[in-house]
Amino acid sequence: MKNLILSALVIGAASQAAGCIIVSDDDDTGDALVTWDLLSADQNGNAIPAGCPAGATSAIIYALPDGAPAGDAYIDKYNCADGGGTAADLPEGRYLVWVRLTDTSEATLYAESGSLVTDIVQGASTPVDHSIFVDHAFYQLSWTLNPTGGGSVNCSQVVGEDGVSIVATAQGGSFIDTIVDCEEGLAPASTITDPLPSSLSGAQYTIAVSLLNAQQQSIGDAPTVAASPDIALNYGNEFEDLGTLAIEVR
Repeated sequence: MKNLILSALVIGAASQAAGCIIVSDDDDTGDALVTWDLLSADQNGNAIPAGCPAGATSAIIYALPDGAPAGDAYIDKYNCADGGGTAADLPEGRYLVWVRLTDTSEATLYAESGSLVTDIVQGASTPVDHSIFVDHAFYQLSWTLNPTGGGSVNCSQVVGEDGVSIVATAQGGSFIDTIVDCEEGLAPASTITDPLPSSLSGAQYTIAVSLLNAQQQSIGDAPTVAASPDIALNYGNEFEDLGTLAIEVR
């Protein structure tokens, strides 16, 4: 599961040029053949198939030339239920391609994919495949390890270290505990939580991050991140960045 989601997170750094490219008759422009695979998550955080959210009638494809202002994106609108569409007649070059699921008026955002770096070739059609969690989202974060005596250390320098716990507690008291290798989120690297239920009204979570030993006991904690509308998970597939947290190692 973690590998799947991290792929969605870092796709902005990966080119689609290695994918299958279909040659067309147009020598001046190329197309992006965009698909969206809709997902939810079970109680264990495993991805499961999902349909379009209730009210999400539209899937809007954005193709933004690399380095251009956001307002310069090429836009194509399809039905969410179509599962795919074409960003047609794009001038050759590199693009960021993403998909937003909205209502017909585009007033409500239900879910949004990550951005895929895509190389468009003249006279060719390039596949761009997105996986979108329609009702779950993620927190992204990094950490440093700071002994009580001062300074910072690497994960391997902490005796007995055996991972980091990221506990996201909802306002009703339920929680999801994501446990990852310490190195996975040690700054400047970053990691993400398991999928957490999102809500159009703003799902709020308190985040507690702890360094663990082999007995799954805390040997260091970061200051708790309080639930707040500013870091609420408001739509599917959102990645809310918590920045870098300082774990005080005991």
